[in-house]
Amino acid sequence: MAHEGEHVELEKVNAALAEDPEAWELYIQRAQLHRLHEDCKAAAADLAIAEEHLPRSARLMVEKAAVAYQVGNYEDALIAVARGLEYRPIKVWKMLLLRRRAMTLEAMELVPEAVQAWTAYLEFRPNPKPEYFLRRAALQEPKAALEGLEAAMLRIGAAVSLELAAVDCEEKLGAIDAAHARLQRLADASPRKETWLFKQAQLLHRANLLVEAEARYRAALEAIESLTSAQQETFSMRRLREESERSLKEITF
Repeated sequence: MAHEGEHVELEKVNAALAEDPEAWELYIQRAQLHRLHEDCKAAAADLAIAEEHLPRSARLMVEKAAVAYQVGNYEDALIAVARGLEYRPIKVWKMLLLRRRAMTLEAMELVPEAVQAWTAYLEFRPNPKPEYFLRRAALQEPKAALEGLEAAMLRIGAAVSLELAAVDCEEKLGAIDAAHARLQRLADASPRKETWLFKQAQLLHRANLLVEAEARYRAALEAIESLTSAQQETFSMRRLREESERSLKEITF
């Protein structure tokens, strides 16, 4: 359905350009639609036309960087980003350029540069989504990643995805008690405990704290038993039960 909508939009832009072939901004819009249809050759052709008449368009550079990124021409993507930023773009275009730079450096596996670029993007964007903090954290060493995640949660709130990433960092740092306590806070805030009990058990199991892990696996199974029959028969609950029982056998064998 999304592609159908893009096709309708493409027809509208084509019709508008037929009426006014010098509506240069429409070439940028059409280029974006071509890119979304994975026709980057057509997108590049439209951008070349637009660039002849809109030589200092940040919006054009946003799309030019996106096309180059999509076809794997990362150097060209960075050049387009740099040019766009030189044009002193309005906020929305600057935000998109900063994000594209971070994504491109990440794809090039230039880790320190990518971390700096994600930081610049996150500092500029008013309300960043958790996923962008997670992308930066994935590039960092555990200590720096944890600090960034904690700062992110103070800024945008304690999203579960950020909390779980913080648990992973704490485990890598050997801070098992801190990771366990964080999972306990998530459990306390949830009406359903079984998944969090299982995650605590896994954490303790990996840390070779087997007595504590056994107790948590059993607690997870008890929590599953307290659910209704319909809840217990969902795919996720059947799988959770099976994994808890299998892990218990490993510990008590």
